[in-house]
Order: sequence, then C-alpha cells, then structure tokens
Amino acid sequence: MRLPHENVDQLNTLDTAWNLLEPWGRTPANTTIERHTVYTFRARWLDSWRHGRVLLAGDAAHQMPPFAAQGMCSGLLDALNLSGKLDLVLCGICDDAPLDSYTTERSGHVLHPIGMSTALGQVICILDEQRAAQRDAHGCSRATRRPSQGPSPTPPPVLGDGILRNGPDGLTAPGHETL
Repeated sequence: MRLPHENVDQLNTLDTAWNLLEPWGRTPANTTIERHTVYTFRARWLDSWRHGRVLLAGDAAHQMPPFAAQGMCSGLLDALNLSGKLDLVLCGICDDAPLDSYTTERSGHVLHPIGMSTALGQVICILDEQRAAQRDAHGCSRATRRPSQGPSPTPPPVLGDGILRNGPDGLTAPGHETL
C-alpha cells in the first residue's frame, strides 16, 4: 500500500521491490522478480455490459479491489453466463434476445463482492497506528461476535429474471413465480 509520503515513481523501482521483499528473506540470490508495478485498486462497474454485438465481461465490465479475492471468480462466472447464451444464439436455437438478460443476471452478483472487497480494504488499509492497533486487538473476532460492529458490505444478491425463469414470450414461466 502506498503511504502518504511515497510516490509512484519512488515505488516503481526494482530497488524498492527488493527492499519490500527483504523482511521475508527474499533476495536476488534466492528469488527472481518476473514483474513489478504499482497498482491502483478500483471499485467500479458499467451499467450495461452489452451494446449491440459487443459484450463485456470480467475486468472490462467491472473491477474490484483484491481484498476478497473475487475478481477472477466474477469474470469466470460472467464467461459461464455468456457461453450458454452465445451457444443458443450461434447454433440458431434462438435470436439474440437472451443476451439482453446478461447484465441484470450478473450485475448484482458483482456488486456484492465489490462492496465486500471495498469494506475489507477499509479494515485492512488503516494507516492510523492507534486504529490499526485496535483493529489488530479486536478486529475480526469482535466482528464475528457482534456482526453489527464489522464492515457492512452490500447485501448478497438474489436471482432475478433470466432466460430460464421467463418463457419465450418474456413472461414469468408457470411454476417459477417464486424464484
């Protein structure tokens, strides 16, 4: 994490990388650095992941801080969602209408981990020494005992409209009213 007195140019050097790795016994004698860079965490998403024939997935549609380790998982789930729909369309089984539900089916399932990752980052990246000491002394165990005192991420998503819930006419399919 870049501290207030540090700048990107200072951090983005091989010497700085070695200095940061040294407390863990990593040196040029026992480690090869393949790549190093300064990365800025983002928490953002698009409102629509489809524009005509263009479909966006993964980091092109949404980005989240790494604190909950859900970025790649979300991108894979985007690809899984799209692959079934594209198979139906490309095989001529249906027109491209199922692609219209892609954003609504996936966006809620991305907003939750983005909110959770952001909340975790606010706990992990505390710079104030007193607040960090309090977090370290009471943090996770306190939040576990009393969830109201932990970070409050966005509520988990529920399944919404999708091609399997709606009939070909776009109306809710019989027997799926309570999904």
